[in-house]
Amino acid sequence: MRQQTLGEFLAGTKLQSSPYKISGMVDTTCEKLCQIQLNKGQASNLQRRIHQGYRNNWELGDMPSAVIMSDGEGSPRRFGGGFPIGFVDPLDEETAYVFNHV
Repeated sequence: MRQQTLGEFLAGTKLQSSPYKISGMVDTTCEKLCQIQLNKGQASNLQRRIHQGYRNNWELGDMPSAVIMSDGEGSPRRFGGGFPIGFVDPLDEETAYVFNHV
């Protein structure tokens, strides 16, 4: 893992290495990284974080990850830093889903 910059330190950013193996220009199928069973407390915490809009923030080759976002058809597209860890069901706002594919 590389050293943090002063800006990362002051912002409270903590960089960690990822177990993902990412290659460009290579077609791959789904590969299972891990499978865990959450207890009720962990599941509740994860659901709360999804409702709060927590995001994965990756750096690949010192470039930040981003997703294209839009407020609907006809609205301008914009880029959001990182990508969400899940989403809330628009028909049932109590239900949250984890994005289990990266």
